[in-house]
Amino acid sequence: MRYFTADLIVPVTSPPLKDGIIAVHEDGRISGLFREGEAPVDQSEIEQLRGILCPGFVNTHCHLELSYLRGRIAPGSHLDGFISLVQKEKVSAKHPEEIQTAIITAEQEMLDEGIMASGDIANSADSFMAKEKQHMIYHTFIEVFGSDPARAKKIFGKAHQLYKQAMAMGLAASVVPHSPYSVSIKLFELIGAFADKTAGVMSIHHQESEDENQYFESGDGPVSERLRRLGVNTVAFNPPGRRPLQAVGSYLPDNNPVLLVHNTVSKPEDIAFAMNRFAKLWWCLCPNSNLFITGQLPDVTALRSAGAIITLGTDSLASNYRLSILEEMKTISGKFRDVGIEELICWGTLNGAAALGLADTLGSFGPGKRPGIVLIEQKVDENVVLAMDSTGRRIL
Repeated sequence: MRYFTADLIVPVTSPPLKDGIIAVHEDGRISGLFREGEAPVDQSEIEQLRGILCPGFVNTHCHLELSYLRGRIAPGSHLDGFISLVQKEKVSAKHPEEIQTAIITAEQEMLDEGIMASGDIANSADSFMAKEKQHMIYHTFIEVFGSDPARAKKIFGKAHQLYKQAMAMGLAASVVPHSPYSVSIKLFELIGAFADKTAGVMSIHHQESEDENQYFESGDGPVSERLRRLGVNTVAFNPPGRRPLQAVGSYLPDNNPVLLVHNTVSKPEDIAFAMNRFAKLWWCLCPNSNLFITGQLPDVTALRSAGAIITLGTDSLASNYRLSILEEMKTISGKFRDVGIEELICWGTLNGAAALGLADTLGSFGPGKRPGIVLIEQKVDENVVLAMDSTGRRIL
C-alpha cells in the first residue's frame, strides 16, 4: 500500500480534502481517502506532495494518427483552410515508420501528462499497433466521410473492415460520421443502423465553424466550395434551411451515447435541441484546437446554463501544440473565470470516463477504481483557482 498527501485532494465524487491522504494498492486500485491525521499508517510512510491531487485525465477527442503533422500547419488558417492543408499533407505523408514513431511519442506525452484514456479518431489502421500494447485505454472512433450517396455502401464497407480489424486486435471501437456536412444521408443511414445494432458510442464533429451552419441554411459558402473542389456533386444537395443537427440528428440512434465534438459556434437553440434529442449526450470541448484554427471558443456559459455534461479533448497535434487536458482546462479557466477548478477537473476526468463507458474504472477516487493519480503542481491558497503556470504530472 502507498499513501500520498497533498495540499488538496479532489476525489471528484466527494468534496475536496485539504491536506488529505489517499491510500492506493500497489496495482493502482484506490483503497481509501482520509482526513489529515486519520490514516492508519505512520506519518513517515506518507509521501508528501505539494499541489493538487486528482484522478487521471480522459481525453475524449484526439487524432493520434495525425501526430506526424506536429508543427507542419500554421495556426489561423480557419477550418476550410486547415482541412485543405491536412489533406495536402496527407498526400505527401511521411514514411510509415516515421508515422509510427510520431504516434508512440505522442502517446507517451499523453501518459506523462496524466491521461489514462482517450477517445481517438481513426481514418486508417495507423494507430492500431500502438493501441494494441494497451499502455492506455482507448475507444477508437472509426470515422467515415462521404458526401456522394452513390458511394455510400463502398465507403461504409471500408469502415466496416477497419472496424473488424480493430475488434480482432481487442480494441474497443465504433463506426461514426465525421460531421453533419461531410456524410450523405444514405451513409448516415448505414452508420446509424450499424450503431443501433452494436450499441457503439457515437462521436461527431459538430458546429466547428459558421461555415457548417451556412451550408445547411443556404447550401453555399466555404463548405460547398470545398466539396466541389474535391469533386463532390453538390447540385443534388437540397439545403434544409435548418441547423445541422436538426437536419441529421434523426439518423443517429436514439439510445446510443453521443459525443458532440467542438461545438464552437453552438447557440442556445442548438444546445436545447440536442439535449432534447439525445438521452445520453456529452459535449466535448477542444478549446486550444479551436483557438489554433479559428481563434474562437465555444459558448461555455450557454452550455453550463443548459446543464450540458461537458468533457475535454485535445484534438490532434496538427491543430494543437500539446496533448494535455490540463492545458485545455487552463485555457477555459483563463477565459471563463466562473468555472471553478473542481468543475474543470470533473470535465477532464469523470465526465470523459462516463462518455466512453469507463466510469466504473476511471474518473474519480472511488474505492476499487484504478483512475491513476495526477499531481497539479501549483500554489494552493484559501480560494483555490487553477493557476496559469501550473504543471501536471502522473504520479501513479
